Amino acid sequence: MKVCTKCGVKITSGKLCVSCRKYIKKGGVWHELPPYGEVRYDDEGRPICHVCGMAFDKLIEHTIRKHGLDSLTYRQTFGLMLSARLTGPKYQEKMRQHVAEKPTYKENFN
Repeated sequence: MKVCTKCGVKITSGKLCVSCRKYIKKGGVWHELPPYGEVRYDDEGRPICHVCGMAFDKLIEHTIRKHGLDSLTYRQTFGLMLSARLTGPKYQEKMRQHVAEKPTYKENFN
């Protein structure tokens, strides 16, 4: 059975899996893998995956789907602190706006 040349996922034909092809189509670039214990970010501030070198706004979502690693397992495997930022600036801003739009605790009970 063949494997994707970029991420190592099993594929039936070609050189790349579907998600790697989509990543390239969206302008994605493969980066050098970050060293153990360190989070590195691409030019847009997105964290780079320690397994495949792809950068994502929500890195843990990628590691769960693509590599089967949840947040804790990923952090332990690559020596990252639990407080290490694994989201990009676009996602962080989206969450800030989401929180700002929600009513406060007191508003819910008045």
